[in-house]
Amino acid sequence: MLLITLFAICVSMALAEDHCRDVKGSMWRSDPGDCSRFYVCFHGMEFKYNCPTNTVTDVVSRACVPKGSRLDTCKKEGKPDTSQGKPDLDQGKPNSEEVSPTVDQGKTDTDQAKPKPVQVTPNTDQGKPDTTQGKPDVDLGKPVLGGLTVIQTQTVCQSTPKERLPHSNCGKYVDCHSGVPLVHECPYPQLYNIYTEQCQHHDLVQCQTRKEPKSPCDYDAYQCGLSSHCMPCELRFPSCDGAGDGPNPWTGREWTPYFITCYKERLTFQSKCSLAASSAASYVFDPVKKRCVDAKKVDMTNV
Repeated sequence: MLLITLFAICVSMALAEDHCRDVKGSMWRSDPGDCSRFYVCFHGMEFKYNCPTNTVTDVVSRACVPKGSRLDTCKKEGKPDTSQGKPDLDQGKPNSEEVSPTVDQGKTDTDQAKPKPVQVTPNTDQGKPDTTQGKPDVDLGKPVLGGLTVIQTQTVCQSTPKERLPHSNCGKYVDCHSGVPLVHECPYPQLYNIYTEQCQHHDLVQCQTRKEPKSPCDYDAYQCGLSSHCMPCELRFPSCDGAGDGPNPWTGREWTPYFITCYKERLTFQSKCSLAASSAASYVFDPVKKRCVDAKKVDMTNV
């Protein structure tokens, strides 16, 4: 039985590589044979998601929308129109020894402990900021897999002329553009700015009373949902909660070659000490010195 399970997992991974092999960041795609299903590619791995009952995927908004509504772009023969589907912004090629767990980390200042600066590309909607804009007092519903939610209460959008509203979670916002309120999630580690009405680098956003997500696992896009072959988020992405900027030990993997890099309690890289090029020496990450050291010179009796 164990051999059968392992074989099934290997086949699943092989199929995923065909669709996601060249994806450096993340990419959304619909299922050509099932309108209620979609996939998310993440650094070469593929994850399958199913829309809630009586909803289907919309390749334009990449959301789950009411079945049979004007937003339903699924073709009559049961196949969605994938002509308008497009991948997310290329996240950039990571260093061979550093695997980025997420999307654009944003541009930083001169702090040397921060990750390599990457210019944040803003959304195309340059709506006028409105400081009088209020936020809903209650959470707008449990998010659906993929970071998008179909909100059943239509009055959320009818009560305001704005196309976007803030969510009680600072990493999300409500899109009222189509008249059907949808909760969108910003890419990690971005947050929603209520004044510019855009997802922006967390250095540029003040969450105030909104809940501020920091870990990748605080974002719905990194959760497993209903997938039975998904490794829990907490095992894939360690937390930087309480950690300082720069290299830090990987909790649970101390005194191994693995370590993480943090910035303002956000995970920026998952890294590994490499072998010395001039010798056969192996290195481990010292959680006290916070750097890679020769494993043979570590006194494990004091660890």
